Amino acid sequence: MTKNNNLQKAVIFSILSALSFSIMAFFVKKAAPFSHNNQVIFFRFSVSFLYILLVLGIRHLIKKPISLKTKYLKLHLLRAFFSLAGMMSFYYSLKFITLVNANVLIMTSPLFVAIIKVLYFKNKIKLTHWIVIFIGFIGILFILKPGMEIFKQNSLYGLASGIIIALAFITIRKIGKHDNPTISMFYYFLLAFIISSIISIFRWQPLDHSTIINLLLAGITGTFYQEFLIRAFTYAPAKIVSSLLYISLIFSIFLGFIFFHNFPGVLSWIGIILVSFCSIFVVQAEKNSLK
Repeated sequence: MTKNNNLQKAVIFSILSALSFSIMAFFVKKAAPFSHNNQVIFFRFSVSFLYILLVLGIRHLIKKPISLKTKYLKLHLLRAFFSLAGMMSFYYSLKFITLVNANVLIMTSPLFVAIIKVLYFKNKIKLTHWIVIFIGFIGILFILKPGMEIFKQNSLYGLASGIIIALAFITIRKIGKHDNPTISMFYYFLLAFIISSIISIFRWQPLDHSTIINLLLAGITGTFYQEFLIRAFTYAPAKIVSSLLYISLIFSIFLGFIFFHNFPGVLSWIGIILVSFCSIFVVQAEKNSLK
């Protein structure tokens, strides 16, 4: 298979992943007013866990079964914890802010990954990168609108999702050095399912049929997002795939306008552009994996 064919497949799967992520957020936003956040998380990972069990079952029937042994259960648990916390913050923010604002705030994670690498791993980055990161944070302020929403928890939940997902990305990279993607997905979905099941028990509330359908669709599209993302990574480097995922902002703008009559104002547009370009720059500039 030629390099161009691989790149084309990576682009297609990255766009499908970005689209799935935006649609997942759309269904979560529809269901959010009528369900508790813990229930949203439960449905999201129940579907994903059933999916990975189906994949493993089919593989067992038609291929050699894959070993699920791992020596890094603590890392998997840490990844599941960070990912769950990040998605809970993201889903909660969708109750109160627009699709595109919530989307762009969770995608600030590359900026925070760079900072965590400096603070925790003692990595050095160039002055140019610091300037870009600073500009990216200016973009965040434009989205949060200083003096209007910046001190409101509802907006800060979106920003918190970006910080927590940055921590999840770091653990994912460490896991990737030891376990293959299928094992990683299995433990992620298994642990996320167990944790979400436990926390949802204490906040369960009756759901109507429409809300259940929206939650199931959020789980299905969220699972598609993960599957397409993994496939994209098999055909192209992470920095290319991660950059293409920012196409999801376009899908979120479209869905927000059509279904919720939200369209970014001037300040939000400035913030979206600054955060997107700065985050993509940071992703492209990163050449070495974390130690």
